[in-house]
Amino acid sequence: MSKCITNEIECPECGNKQNFVRWQSILADIDPQLKEKVLNGELFVFHCEKCGKKFPITYPCLYHDMGKHLMVYLTTEQEAIEEMNKILFQSPETFEMQAKQGYVYRAVGTVNEMAEKIMIHDMKLDDRVIEIIKMLILFKSGNEGMDVDSIAGMFYYPGKDGQHQIVIMFNDGKQSFIPIEQNLIKETMDNLKESIEENTKEGYQAINVEWVGKILA
Repeated sequence: MSKCITNEIECPECGNKQNFVRWQSILADIDPQLKEKVLNGELFVFHCEKCGKKFPITYPCLYHDMGKHLMVYLTTEQEAIEEMNKILFQSPETFEMQAKQGYVYRAVGTVNEMAEKIMIHDMKLDDRVIEIIKMLILFKSGNEGMDVDSIAGMFYYPGKDGQHQIVIMFNDGKQSFIPIEQNLIKETMDNLKESIEENTKEGYQAINVEWVGKILA
């Protein structure tokens, strides 16, 4: 079952102290309502009962979807990722069984990244390919005159009727939606498959901009 701890937190706005629940692990199959709160970010927001202010809080959290064979670990510490991998590899029988099932292990540093990995996997896509496509879109946009420094972030978000798209979020709050065709996804994997596999490690791994840099170097 999902596990949580409760800590007292002081509101940075008014100083009010109240309890805040931190979820150490989430089993999406058993607690689907927690999955929804990960996707909408609610699980990582402190809402002061006194002044009404809301503040984002990022804390270590392991998301596990047993049915879809996905584990995503949210942490800002590299040492924590290494420790999680030690725990994973301490049970070779379990790891081998999960490997045969096609388990995907990811490490992320932000709540948005965690939600994105879940959505990508839910859509039966390879997040490694999506990260590469995001970088290619960034290159193309820059070449076409877009001020890439104005971009606050780029995330995969499923569109209507199962369509795939990348959302570009700008510093001024505006958004741009870039559709992704299925043939582009296939071509990207076909053209870069060898490099993708060579740069994919066993266990929890951050598949992000830095990782893509190795693929496209």
